[in-house]
Amino acid sequence: MGDEDKLADWLATKICPVEISRDRLRGALLARCRRRPDRAAEDDPD
Repeated sequence: MGDEDKLADWLATKICPVEISRDRLRGALLARCRRRPDRAAEDDPD
């Protein structure tokens, strides 16, 4: 599974079900990528 697929899966399963604001979705994705740019697509406990 590529990085794009992992991030899409994370968004679909962890974030989209609880967040409907596009700005907050974007913010969550950017925060995840900034927090661990080399491992943004990997699973983590949050």
